[in-house]
Amino acid sequence: SFFAKGKLKIVRRLFNGKEHILDIKEKPTLIGDIELLTDQPIVSSVIALEDTLVIQLPLTGIRKELLADNDLLLNLSRGLAQSLYEQNIHASTNLNYTLKERLATHILAIEDKGVFKLELTNLADSFSVSYRHLLRVIHEFIDLGIIEKRRPNYYIKDMAQLIDLKITN
Repeated sequence: SFFAKGKLKIVRRLFNGKEHILDIKEKPTLIGDIELLTDQPIVSSVIALEDTLVIQLPLTGIRKELLADNDLLLNLSRGLAQSLYEQNIHASTNLNYTLKERLATHILAIEDKGVFKLELTNLADSFSVSYRHLLRVIHEFIDLGIIEKRRPNYYIKDMAQLIDLKITN
């Protein structure tokens, strides 16, 4: 599939029922490259976070030819190497930055004109923290005037504070 525009979240549901956010995509890219190259079953889910255009590329009957195309393989390799690089950064980020910094970075990645939703259970799982700890930090952001909650959404009240907390790699 080719992701042309919009915003996507790529997640992996673990055997214990928890969901791990692998990536958030906002730029055009191929999706399913690992499955194409390895012929493995799909293990991740793609969720649209806003109006999104994804073009399904039919592979039936042309998979062998695609895998013989050196230009395609080079581009797929570059994309996979970039993804591996970003996952490496993400993993070390979860180990070395506070939940405040990770939450601010996540909010800035998903917000749309200052409005965002948080899937708290999934987010806690993705950050490898307890639901209760995540709630404490969210309430701290609210108490500091950084964000506010108006069901069903959250709203950014102080973008500068969020940007100050954002992780920059």
